[in-house]
Amino acid sequence: MIGNETKLGMSRGIPEPKLTAVDAMIDKLTGAIFVFQIVVVIVLGIAGNVWKDTEARKQWYVEYPNEGPWYEVLVIPLRFELLCSIMIPISIKVSLDLVKSLYAKFIDWDNEMIDLETSTRSHATNTAISEDLGQVEYILTDKTGTLTENKMIFKRCCISGIFYGNESGDALK
Repeated sequence: MIGNETKLGMSRGIPEPKLTAVDAMIDKLTGAIFVFQIVVVIVLGIAGNVWKDTEARKQWYVEYPNEGPWYEVLVIPLRFELLCSIMIPISIKVSLDLVKSLYAKFIDWDNEMIDLETSTRSHATNTAISEDLGQVEYILTDKTGTLTENKMIFKRCCISGIFYGNESGDALK
């Protein structure tokens, strides 16, 4: 067997897109708001049709045209859909992306984030890095030292508001 018939080829699937915690939360909230919006449109569409059939005809100064059967089912709920369309702000995703890009630039411009040995400045290659910095769940260590050149030095951390280490980063040398 070769190609897609192998065990590896058959177990391969479409990779799931990676989202930051904020993006996942925004997507969930947008979905919930959309479902709420549909419920509101249905309720207001029914209420609008009931009002049109009972009260609107009594208004002698408002001439309603003779509409077809599609009017009550389509036009009145569509009007409420247009009125409720501002519930989901489109600009929030654009604003968040602009802010993420600005945060990445702040990381690039930070004068205190320089490797003193090589004089290399920090460079954010991902705009979501500032969101993910506070979302660390696992710490992976390099026991063999092949990746870190045996320079795993504890510098400083903050756990539950208590700082361990010192400003200079030579706490455990």
